[in-house]
Amino acid sequence: MHGLSFGVQQVKDTSISIPHENHNNQNKRQENRRAQSTRTARRKYFRMAKRGRHNQEKPPAEAPHAPHAPEMANPGEDLITELRGLLSLSPVMDPSSLNEQATIQRDEVNSIEENNNRANNVEGECTDDIQNEELKVGDEKLDDEKDTEKDDQGVDIIDGFMKCIKDWGIEHKIFTISVDNASNNDVAIRIAKETFSRSRKLPLGGKLFHVRCAAHILNLVVQDGLSEIKNIIDDVKESVRFINQSESRLMKFSDIVHHLGIPVKRLIIDCPTRWNSTYEMLVEAIKVKDAFPIFAQREASYNCCPSLEDWSKVEDVVEILEVFYEATHVISGTDYPTSNVFLVVIWRVKHVLNEKENHTNELIRGMVRKMKRKFDKYWGDCNLLMCIGAILDPRFKMRLVEFAFSKIYDECEARTNVMKVRDALYDLFFEYVEAEHTKTRKNGSFVSDSSSSMSYTSSTSKEKIVPCGLSMFDQYLNVVEVDTPMKSELDIYLEEGVFRCQDGEVTSEFDALAWWKSHELKFNILSKLARDVLAIPISTVASEATFSAGTRVLDPYRAKLSSEMVVLICGADWVRQLHGIMKPIMAHEDEEQIDVILRA
Repeated sequence: MHGLSFGVQQVKDTSISIPHENHNNQNKRQENRRAQSTRTARRKYFRMAKRGRHNQEKPPAEAPHAPHAPEMANPGEDLITELRGLLSLSPVMDPSSLNEQATIQRDEVNSIEENNNRANNVEGECTDDIQNEELKVGDEKLDDEKDTEKDDQGVDIIDGFMKCIKDWGIEHKIFTISVDNASNNDVAIRIAKETFSRSRKLPLGGKLFHVRCAAHILNLVVQDGLSEIKNIIDDVKESVRFINQSESRLMKFSDIVHHLGIPVKRLIIDCPTRWNSTYEMLVEAIKVKDAFPIFAQREASYNCCPSLEDWSKVEDVVEILEVFYEATHVISGTDYPTSNVFLVVIWRVKHVLNEKENHTNELIRGMVRKMKRKFDKYWGDCNLLMCIGAILDPRFKMRLVEFAFSKIYDECEARTNVMKVRDALYDLFFEYVEAEHTKTRKNGSFVSDSSSSMSYTSSTSKEKIVPCGLSMFDQYLNVVEVDTPMKSELDIYLEEGVFRCQDGEVTSEFDALAWWKSHELKFNILSKLARDVLAIPISTVASEATFSAGTRVLDPYRAKLSSEMVVLICGADWVRQLHGIMKPIMAHEDEEQIDVILRA
């Protein structure tokens, strides 16, 4: 079996580059084994011939001494050939001895073949591993190149950002930064967070610093879901387009709608890059769904009529998209604070996805699960900003957090997240308290120094010390105001009941910032915290841009925004808001939906 171990060793040497012996020595040992096998066979033949039990077969010839071959043969295969030759000798031998010898030799042949196959498998596996490793290395190099490009873009973004805030003189006042979910923005925010952390302490250790655009996330979730039902949406779109292709078809369909008594005046052909137009198209089409089968009976060439099952799926889709449609309009507002209404709409989206996740229809179930995976990628964990913003709305306080978490989490997880939010709110509040006390001590020190100088001037002129009235009052306050109050402003605020509007309902017209301004004397520190948190924008785009899945077009006004140009743009928005002028929304022709007006 020496040849077998050598054969495996040879395969290993070829596969994983283990050092091997000189080829000349290997050829010599191979030749000696072949000659030894031939001599053994001849001796067996002549012993049988002396006993008279041989046939007319000739003994095997002596193996000639051939020169060394340039390429070395597989030793395992040579041994297999020699042993098979031995098995073919002496058919007149004793049956029992022949059977025993043949069994032993066959076992040896099978063992050699099995080990040879195993060696070949080892070589193949090693080759596959090497190829896979090379592919992995190539992928890693490509990923590294992409990461490097993203890092470079992120550095460029943060360089431009830092230049602007220094020009405006607000580098020490940055509270949060709201951006969309581009990877280069993630790099920029990470660098900005590290930079600001070196010079000052960020609120809550920077947990609120990076704000992801909520409208952009909703758009990603919806686009993922719509890709699962593309065929059904295409059937509805093609049906409306087919009707609109000729005047006669439009008149025929309008007559059907009129006879059915359906009060619908139009249909919509959606814009592929704006999912809100897809939602509106489906909503209008559902209203006249009974007219499509009748139209199909009168129009032979109409072959894309949705079935009853398709309309049932469309109704389920519309029910889901309606929540996203309303949520996007709410959080994309520009005339009111949005961080306090963040939780109000997002928990409802999560609740609907949880309810529809186990839908009876497989297509709707697949759509919802895909949307839920995208949703959980960004909002699966408890979002502190949306919760703190809701608590600082006097209509909600902790009640909304407790109610929403009970709907979207199990009991244990809901309780844990409620405590997490409460602790974060108190930590943030005490940071503001500490900052206010530090500011008060500095102002007190300045007043005391001024009073001392005034007293010193008065004493030098009159040659006696005349205490200042304000400094004496400060000394009195230091005696009587030693003990801090038992309840903080935040405790008092949370213990009070929620604010109810005059009609007894929670309305969207409530101005949270105006409420805090009117209660500034009662909640001196907490009102400052509320002002900062409620001013955080949770969306970076207007609602029309939110619905669009297309890329933004850079016009001359957006090709390069210097710090001066940004100030002018913001100033124009403030002037429009002051005078009640609506900002015009620029839309491109290829992003416009088509309204199909039905004839009366």
